[in-house]
Amino acid sequence: MNEFIHTFSANSYLFVSEMDKLKEAYKENFFYNSAEKLFVLSKYAERGLRIQIKFTKNKEKKYDKKHRDCKMELIITPAKLLFPGEAMQKLFSKEDYKNAIE
Repeated sequence: MNEFIHTFSANSYLFVSEMDKLKEAYKENFFYNSAEKLFVLSKYAERGLRIQIKFTKNKEKKYDKKHRDCKMELIITPAKLLFPGEAMQKLFSKEDYKNAIE
């Protein structure tokens, strides 16, 4: 069976002031998706990285020691790191993943 990793994600938290800095830095590449109720930084999507930011829920904010306002999800597509802008590829070998990580 040929299995591969299509995407994976990592989460982090931000203050609104940090999100505002991203908005300012990436202007037209930073937009609000009203259907999903989140902000999207799309500049690097074709190169394997998409960033989505949404406001934390009260419970989530309460249990965060720093009480940050936003949750940021980094969505990584390993094949797009190696083949930016091309049709979706599938990585199967250890060597391909090693190259994507580098």
